[in-house]
Amino acid sequence: MTYLFGDTELAARRLRVLARVFEPPTLDFLGAWNSLFGGLEPQGPATVIDLGCGPGHTTRLLATALDRHVIGLDASDAFLYEARRLQPTRVSFQLHDVTDVAFPTPPAHLMYSRFLLTHLAHLGAVFASWRANLRPGGWILLEEPEWIATEVEPFRVYLDLIARSLNVRGTELYIGPRLAVEAAAIGGLTVLIDRVVEHDVSDRDAATMFAWNLPTVRAAHQDATVLAPADEIDALQQALDDLAYMPVATSRIRWGLRQVALRME
Repeated sequence: MTYLFGDTELAARRLRVLARVFEPPTLDFLGAWNSLFGGLEPQGPATVIDLGCGPGHTTRLLATALDRHVIGLDASDAFLYEARRLQPTRVSFQLHDVTDVAFPTPPAHLMYSRFLLTHLAHLGAVFASWRANLRPGGWILLEEPEWIATEVEPFRVYLDLIARSLNVRGTELYIGPRLAVEAAAIGGLTVLIDRVVEHDVSDRDAATMFAWNLPTVRAAHQDATVLAPADEIDALQQALDDLAYMPVATSRIRWGLRQVALRME
């Protein structure tokens, strides 16, 4: 299944904004995991995999935060071209669909995924595939949307559109509540962190990400019964563009992020 938000240059620009916006809660999650469980062993090599790495922003973040070499896996040649172009030390990238059980890596000490599972169907099968590529005692760290709260009407309209678009594809925007349950159901994985944190995002950043997504989502669903009439989508695009360039910095949208740490038994 192709990524709903595409892998165009505009999609890569959106992911740069997303990386900046969500870096603080991710670093807090990694810090909490390290504080509670000691992180990775300080000595010896470790295989760390960034699942669905896109242009490599999370890969570089993990490499810095964990002080380890990190392998980014993604199914998009375009995203991996961008990732390698910006490549610093201690990261590498391989073309691979992360739902394919035959990972091109050694069994992992740690896997990490952010905002990926909301785009994947058959969650139990995905977790089983990932578990098959994990070492005993290895970790899977996940971050996904639990909810997004806002009273800004263009944001509400956009989020409803995205939720419906994902549902048509057999996936789910607010996948967070299912993570721990689905992972535990396959066996062999113990849930050791399962929490929801709240993160405020500026209207300008949210509007920028949403506005840059909308053309790709619109192209993916030509059927107006899935989205809305063309004139309504045009109006939504204009409203999001206006919010992206608003002169006053306000924050009227908040993400609830489900953060889950699983350990291989």
